[in-house]
Amino acid sequence: MENRGVLRRAVTVSTALRPFLGSAAGADGVVLSVYRSAVNLLVAGELVTLASARGGGLPNGVLLADSFEPVALGVRSGMAVAASARRLDIPGGLLHVDLVAPQWDPLLRPSHVPADIGGRVAVARGALAGGTLIAGGRLTDGGLAPAARKRRDSAIELAGTGLIGLGPGLTPSGDDVLVGFTAGLSAIGDPRARRLARAWAGAATGRTTDVAVAFHRAAARGFYAERLHVVARALLAGPVEAIPEAIRLAAAWGATSGSDTLAGFLLALDTATQRRAVAA
Repeated sequence: MENRGVLRRAVTVSTALRPFLGSAAGADGVVLSVYRSAVNLLVAGELVTLASARGGGLPNGVLLADSFEPVALGVRSGMAVAASARRLDIPGGLLHVDLVAPQWDPLLRPSHVPADIGGRVAVARGALAGGTLIAGGRLTDGGLAPAARKRRDSAIELAGTGLIGLGPGLTPSGDDVLVGFTAGLSAIGDPRARRLARAWAGAATGRTTDVAVAFHRAAARGFYAERLHVVARALLAGPVEAIPEAIRLAAAWGATSGSDTLAGFLLALDTATQRRAVAA
């Protein structure tokens, strides 16, 4: 057993990683990218993210204590990775992770839609000052938003496909909006969520970043980041007074990813508001 380097214990491990990290035979991989407090790995053809616990659970994530600083440990892109059910090793970076940890379930389960959903969405929009940074108006001008509000499924899928890969970043703005949109549909129990997520996941390969593709694939299974679980609970089940803080914390994710994802999430919740209006 490797006895050199730093051994870190995972705080939580996503249950979505069980199929390949749980293999008795183990799996090989490679370091894709390294950031201040996160590392993206490709293991058995799947993206695995080692990240600081301060950001909350990720559908493909292994969370470590907040002091996780991979660059300081010497972890670099291209390094070999070895994974098993109990350990994940990056020998070149002298980093070894104990995977025996509590499991976190990324499945976003639907909640009852409250009677005051329209007012709740309005409070959330007010807290999301600035909104999405999608370039060119593709979200609002003849794109996803009009199709969603008219509930035209084929138009929603087509408009969403046009957003894949749009914008800069580790996860481009367009992809963030789409993941947020299907998360919002999932949160209100809309059966279109998985079908749209599967369609966009299929279209994403080769058109956007590896990380964005991984999030699309996770969405196709109903898996989303913990911050979206928190937003869903605040908007659908918690006191209205808790909504602004939940939105603020989720919006702080990344440079624009948080705001872009929330823009998609709130757009999806507009469909619940529309259903209530029609029923009334």
